[in-house]
Amino acid sequence: MNNLKKKNLNFKSIVVFAVVLSFMSAGCSDRRYTSEKLFWKAQKKSAKILSKGKDKIEDSDYQKIIDIYRQVVDKCPLEPLGAESQFIISNVYIGLKDLKAAKSELMTIRNNFASNPTIASRAHMMLAGIYEFEGEKLAALNEYEIVMQQYPLTPVGLSMPVYFVNYYSKNNQQAKSDDAYKKGIKHYRKLISDFAETDVAVVVMDKLAEFYLLKKDFPEAIAVWDDITKNYAERPQALKAYLLKAKLYAQELNDLAKAREVYWQIIKTYPKHPMVSEVKVQIGLLLIKDKKIEEAKALYQGLLKDYKDDQQISVKAYMGLSYCYREEADSSSVIKMYEEIKRWFPKTRAALSVPFLVAQYYEELKFSSKAESAYRSAIEEYSIAIDDKEADEVYRSEAANFLAICYIKNKDIKSALETLKILVKRYPQNPIYLLDMAMLYRNLNDKDSAVKVYEKVIKDFSENKKIVQIAETQIKVLTQAESIKEN
Repeated sequence: MNNLKKKNLNFKSIVVFAVVLSFMSAGCSDRRYTSEKLFWKAQKKSAKILSKGKDKIEDSDYQKIIDIYRQVVDKCPLEPLGAESQFIISNVYIGLKDLKAAKSELMTIRNNFASNPTIASRAHMMLAGIYEFEGEKLAALNEYEIVMQQYPLTPVGLSMPVYFVNYYSKNNQQAKSDDAYKKGIKHYRKLISDFAETDVAVVVMDKLAEFYLLKKDFPEAIAVWDDITKNYAERPQALKAYLLKAKLYAQELNDLAKAREVYWQIIKTYPKHPMVSEVKVQIGLLLIKDKKIEEAKALYQGLLKDYKDDQQISVKAYMGLSYCYREEADSSSVIKMYEEIKRWFPKTRAALSVPFLVAQYYEELKFSSKAESAYRSAIEEYSIAIDDKEADEVYRSEAANFLAICYIKNKDIKSALETLKILVKRYPQNPIYLLDMAMLYRNLNDKDSAVKVYEKVIKDFSENKKIVQIAETQIKVLTQAESIKEN
């Protein structure tokens, strides 16, 4: 009887535990659903505000966006989407230059999600960035150190040793950079040892090999790659190790035979991998560079036979053969390879490039009359292509780009400028056409027009720091050149 009571008691305990667990699970599920619903609504509302365009958005609009996402944070502070909302709020504050408020948000995220490596490390990194901007170098380095030590296996955590080496090098502190390099190697080695029996080890080994490349410790990097390919052949890092090793031999060590050997090892190890054809293309290029033209021709002809239905590889094979014929000074065969691309793959970017390539090739050979004639023919083809209603927008854009280049090559600068102006108007989100226009003005020694175009680049692409930096640098160069000329 007592045993029966005990059994009943145990059964009841199990049932109660199961019910409590189900309520907890349901609660988690409900909170997650609530956060998803609120975040989706916040995205819709903020998108409506942002649709006004950045020139028409006022500070009060940004405050509305903060308030919108604050609702998600207040109701779901410990949900990942609550953290994401707070990250958005932080970025808005950064945009408004209210760094104190941004830091406050990030510190809250950091504290609330200390047990979530991905979210916490992201908050630490953003805080570090703000501290760097404020000139608080020690505070920034402390945040970076926390990421490396407490969240070493997150994407940013794995990259922190690289950051420290580059940080000190950038600030002309070579001794500290060298010290950070030594510490970084020990850090990666310890992680590899700590996680030796797990899949994490090969991920860290991959990072260690790249780390050695920072200081050109090529033998050490190769040793790590060899370890990866030997012991982790089925992991994606192994193929990456082979590819990086081949690239290192070809580009840094100029050992073309060894590079080809590594590429052939890839084909042997992964005979059915989709990258095999691309690897063969690379082998062909190395053979050409090593003046083994007949071998390269045989390889590219094999690619045309084995991958006749693969447009991308076939085009590369034809181009590879054209390089071979260039080496043999067989101009008619070079042109024939270009024509084959155009014949078999019309309405493609590769075919679109052919008229320009033919003209450029004649120019390289110093066949002036043929080059001029080819450029005129190319201009006619591209003029038709830009208005081809059956072609897609990308194709027409490329055609217009080639048209502008051909005008320049044909010394028709006025037409080149007109084409670039059309491209700027048609594709306002692409800065390349404005930069091309500015460069054209520079070549014409029209400094004022070039500066105006660069200023337009800065205004229209103010959020693209890289493009703005290019434009500002060019304005500085032009201004300095003018000052020197006046003096």
